[in-house]
Amino acid sequence: MFEVAGWGDPTGKSPAELAAMFAEVERARRRAEAAAVAIVGEVQRSGAHRAEGHASVSGWVRAQARWSNAEATQHRQVADLAAASDEFTRVLAGGGIGWAQAVELGRAHANPRCGHELVGDLDSFLARADQVPHRELRDRIDTWVMLHDLPAAHDTAELAHDARTASITVSRGVVRGSFSGSGAAGAAMLEVFERFRALEFEADVDAQIGGGGGALPRSDAQRR
Repeated sequence: MFEVAGWGDPTGKSPAELAAMFAEVERARRRAEAAAVAIVGEVQRSGAHRAEGHASVSGWVRAQARWSNAEATQHRQVADLAAASDEFTRVLAGGGIGWAQAVELGRAHANPRCGHELVGDLDSFLARADQVPHRELRDRIDTWVMLHDLPAAHDTAELAHDARTASITVSRGVVRGSFSGSGAAGAAMLEVFERFRALEFEADVDAQIGGGGGALPRSDAQRR
């Protein structure tokens, strides 16, 4: 393929060698992102961005590294969560959580109405952050936000209730269904769904261990 200085060329490597190279890169990536968060957090704490004439930390990082607005926001939100939780800081600095997962937690913590409550529930998210697919963790975090962000849920519930709908179609032997309604009812349903999905994941892990390892017997989509 091509070679990157310090990492070598993956061309011709065996599957095991490629997996080992990727794991090493991922560890380095997590350390680098944690270091970037630490710097952004200190710039925000100390006001160092103002020394170069920037009104915000986001403007400072965009000037330093040409980051997008999304990247700047993500690092600032993760830095805010790190400042609020020593446990999150420990896991982040130790490489125990992927960047995408840290971003989801930082986004939830940034919620102006309920984000401060996340710190008390972080342990359950951190314990599974490196064990479940990103989509599953994101859905769990979204469910937590819906259950805790009651003002927002109240504001939109009536509109969603008025627009409620459901449909089921059968085509060529395949059934498909969808429904929509109020967020309050949906949050409760999603919480039940996520609990059962977690149980199915644990059952697959047990089956994997009992079978001597290897891939999980079902994909995340099949468990859902």
